[in-house]
Amino acid sequence: MRMLMIAGLAILATPALAQRQGIYVEYYDIVNGWTPHPNYPADFRLSQPGLASGSNVSIPNANNLAYRVFTASPSTEDIGTVSMSVAVSGARLFIGYFNSFLTPVEGIRLDRVGCRNLRGVFTSGPQARTAQVQGRISGNLGVAGVQSQEGIDVHTLVRFDVDGSILGPVSHRPDPAAPTNLGTIIVGGNVDTSGSGRIVAFGGSINRVQVGGELRAGVWAATGSIGDIVVTGDVVGAGGSLVPIDAKADVRSVTARSLQIDLNADEDADGIGTLSLIRTTGVAGHLDGVVSAAAVQALPGETSVFDLSGNLVGSVEIDGDLDERFVIDGDVSGQITILGDITSAGRIDIGGQIVDDGVGTPAGIYVGGVLEPTYEAGTPGNLSDDTGVIAFSGGLPFSGPGQIVFNCNNDPNLYTTSGNLA
Repeated sequence: MRMLMIAGLAILATPALAQRQGIYVEYYDIVNGWTPHPNYPADFRLSQPGLASGSNVSIPNANNLAYRVFTASPSTEDIGTVSMSVAVSGARLFIGYFNSFLTPVEGIRLDRVGCRNLRGVFTSGPQARTAQVQGRISGNLGVAGVQSQEGIDVHTLVRFDVDGSILGPVSHRPDPAAPTNLGTIIVGGNVDTSGSGRIVAFGGSINRVQVGGELRAGVWAATGSIGDIVVTGDVVGAGGSLVPIDAKADVRSVTARSLQIDLNADEDADGIGTLSLIRTTGVAGHLDGVVSAAAVQALPGETSVFDLSGNLVGSVEIDGDLDERFVIDGDVSGQITILGDITSAGRIDIGGQIVDDGVGTPAGIYVGGVLEPTYEAGTPGNLSDDTGVIAFSGGLPFSGPGQIVFNCNNDPNLYTTSGNLA
């Protein structure tokens, strides 16, 4: 202390009170509760200043404990990278924290935001494959234009909430012997991972990716399936390129204002990839690119597998039969190819017309087998302006030289009807 002289009076001056600021790193002790990590001894409870905003955090030799990293002011303070080396099975890492839970929960976002911007989160070490991660930030994840040491590369990503945009790749690398799923990613802005970066599960499946802006990066489930991709804006790559969406097994649903995608629901071509819903929500939400699957099966409560509010510009190929409904409110200037039959439960509704641009494969509908509802009657397909198996509410004839081809597999035991309808 020092003494001040004011108007002839001697007054003792006390030191300034400590202030909470910066980054805090804690682990949960069963006796003492949340306790400062020895490498980062600043105590949030005592209002001691923490690590400077934007600094990196390294947690070595993590045990079977819960760890949390957060800032005093998550709307204005940033964290660089958070790296955790896991020595003992069962470590849990939070960017932010729950008020009551000590284990990540996919269905619940964290009570406390961890920080504003975050460069990246990484796990490593001999027991890293058992580490679980959950986070919540108010700004951006990753750094625009930089693909090294940014984004997320962890072994079990349970949930991550990003109010801003994701600017770096996201990788989930579970134990191959007991793969866990990449849980839920919720983004308020865009997902734009600087070119080749994408959201990847190298094991298990991807449960949900929800994007408030645009999805400009690919999504890949290398050994499993993709659950729901829900995008408020468009799915479109840089310069209008196609966004890859690939799964070894199934793709449950992809919904966006418009779609420019290269989607494969059966990446290894083993015949087990099922697609359940493709939907565009824009005023005239088009589908451009390529969509392929071994089979289709509508979700419970849904009446169609394809529900497009605009045009089909790209191509759709289904390896098996069509026993569900396709609804396209606009025109078809691409191709719909059903390598099997259109069964008695199948139907294609086109609000516009088949419009061919004269370039490449003619626009139209190609059926490898037959239309089952009419084949037995010996007629070459049921085409109608509003009620047939392939129905055009835009009316017949077509505006251009579009094609409808049956038995494009050229099975000599089946009749063939082909040619231009104009």
